[in-house]
Amino acid sequence: MFPIYLLEDDSKQRANFAAIIKNTIMIHDLAMGLICETDNSQTLMNFVDQTHQGLFFLDMQIGKQKDEGLSTAMKIREQIVGAQIVFITTHDELSILTLERKVSPLDYILKDKGLDNIKQNIIEDILKVNDLLKSDEYKRENMFNYHIGTQYYSIPISEIIYLSTSKLNPHRVTLITKTKRPNLSAI
Repeated sequence: MFPIYLLEDDSKQRANFAAIIKNTIMIHDLAMGLICETDNSQTLMNFVDQTHQGLFFLDMQIGKQKDEGLSTAMKIREQIVGAQIVFITTHDELSILTLERKVSPLDYILKDKGLDNIKQNIIEDILKVNDLLKSDEYKRENMFNYHIGTQYYSIPISEIIYLSTSKLNPHRVTLITKTKRPNLSAI
């Protein structure tokens, strides 16, 4: 299950966003789950220590700290390079800081555009991440990866006709594909 996290200090907004996330997962039957919804960045980071992936919905301002969400995003990015980060905030003026600090958010949702807009964006972001997961999974599952020495190669499974070995040449594999016939030594 792909983990989703929510950091929002306003309890009513947190409940609304959590409901949108859970409903989207349920309606679209996604292999995702909201595993952390909190108003505390340290609590969120404790969950992050246990995973290597995730979609993070972060409020920019937590309590009186105007850029607490950004600081949390930077910590997340250090631990999970491929994390998908979405800011939900009233602080449009901080959007440039996300670029300057190389956070690379997936989305920047402004709260003052209304709950319907927020809902639409959250749903789109979840579905976008799900599509990315599917395409990555498809690419990983449908590739034959091998290396010879320090060189790494990948061949689409659909290109492979067969693999063979020989008792006369141990540690050698012959790979027959539709387009090539490389000899693979010591793979």
